[in-house]
Amino acid sequence: SGRSVMSVMTDVPADPISRVCSVEESSVLGISVHYLSTVFLKEVEEEFGHSDCNYYEVNERMLASKKAKGAEVICPRDGAQGCSYVDAVHALESGNTDAANVMLSWSW
Repeated sequence: SGRSVMSVMTDVPADPISRVCSVEESSVLGISVHYLSTVFLKEVEEEFGHSDCNYYEVNERMLASKKAKGAEVICPRDGAQGCSYVDAVHALESGNTDAANVMLSWSW
């Protein structure tokens, strides 16, 4: 499939969620470029009021905070509550992740 990578925030359920995903699958999981350029950028714009943010701002407010998309999702790698953005998208929004075939280090 023609998908690419990246490893943010919407309302998360009150209870931890776990969609079946192996450690091996999680380690190569990527998010589609379409998702990043539409949903992710919309999330950034909603959080900051613009999309001209640096990584540290996005990480602090959207990836590592208590309101992060993965905050309530069970991590497939360690079984604990709280996972990466890519694992959260995989668990919560089926069809937007797959094995990564390209690495986008910084894309906006």
